[in-house]
Amino acid sequence: MNFKKVKVWTVGLVIIFLFQSCGSLENTAGDRSVTYEYGFDKMVETVEQAIRSSSLNISFAQKSDDGNKYTIVFNSQVAVNNQSVQQDQGEVVVERVAEKQTKVIITNPEYHFSVPSHQRKEYDRRLKNRIDDILGV
Repeated sequence: MNFKKVKVWTVGLVIIFLFQSCGSLENTAGDRSVTYEYGFDKMVETVEQAIRSSSLNISFAQKSDDGNKYTIVFNSQVAVNNQSVQQDQGEVVVERVAEKQTKVIITNPEYHFSVPSHQRKEYDRRLKNRIDDILGV
């Protein structure tokens, strides 16, 4: 085999590898937005309850200056060498739309392409289902 054929094969394999790598960048990090017919304070309380009852931890929570938006950063924890380590950080934003209307936006953790899709967690589905259960929807 001459050098030109080896070069063509190498370039071809690199291109195939790049396409496969890009294809594995499945984005579970998208948001899920749902509007509920409940007041802002009730939804903040419900979202926090849903997070805690899903065995997740709230690592940060902050209300906006105008009081119409509440941001919660959550994560899961695993035990490594008898120590608790945080992983899978996601976010929930609760926004006041009207007096009895509140939008909840759940954002999954962002994963590196090297994390297989079967190991990625879709917290948006889990939390939405938990919120609906708590509200009786």
